Amino acid sequence: MTDLDRNSVGNCRLTLKDGLQFISSLLLPLMLGVFTVIITLEQQRISQEQRSQDLAELRLQREEDMNNSMLQRALDKQIAKEQREQDELRRVQDLNISESKRAHDDELAEKQRDLLEKQKLHELAIETQRHQDALLVAYMNEVGTLLEKNNGCLSANPLTATLVRVKTLTLARQIDSTRNTQVVQFLYEAGQLTNGQHPLDLHGAEFNGIDLKVAVQSRQQLLQPAFVPPFGTIQLVLSIVFESNTSRCSDIDLSVQHRLQQN
Repeated sequence: MTDLDRNSVGNCRLTLKDGLQFISSLLLPLMLGVFTVIITLEQQRISQEQRSQDLAELRLQREEDMNNSMLQRALDKQIAKEQREQDELRRVQDLNISESKRAHDDELAEKQRDLLEKQKLHELAIETQRHQDALLVAYMNEVGTLLEKNNGCLSANPLTATLVRVKTLTLARQIDSTRNTQVVQFLYEAGQLTNGQHPLDLHGAEFNGIDLKVAVQSRQQLLQPAFVPPFGTIQLVLSIVFESNTSRCSDIDLSVQHRLQQN
């Protein structure tokens, strides 16, 4: 083998070795590059899948939130409706209670007013009765005094008769029929209205509503049997003069006869 051949073989060997070294030096970066590309693609795929999954989860979460929001709004509406109904019911109940209380208060106030009015009327009636009793007692005392001064005959003195007549007519207008009955009974028992014994002139007296029967019956109950005639007759005569429009007078005798039986 010649030197040329040796050089050629050596160059070939060197070139192959260098080629292998070159290829080896390129293979590692290429593998790294390929690996890097593969990893990058895998990461992109994973990232894409993660993003898709996140989007899906986000969409599901949004739908769930929307559903929850709709349910919450519906629940809030229902609660608000029930609250309004309860408020309306409470308002109606409060209104009914208020009206009932007001009606009850009005009723109590009306009863109180009626009670006060009745009390006032009762007090007024009592005061009126007391006033009339005072007038009657004063009249009887004054007439009794005049009877004593005139020996039991008021008509014997014209001035006294006129005075008693005026007092009697004035009193008759101020007292009721019950006390007027007592006045008539008092004058009768005093002998001032007995027929035939110069009865007292009481024309114009307003003895409206008097009950002479009661007066006689009361007298009957007060009399003891020893003082009652067997078949005695009490005759009460009131000489009352009524003046008409023609100024003519007529005498009317009002007689009440009551037969008493002795027990």
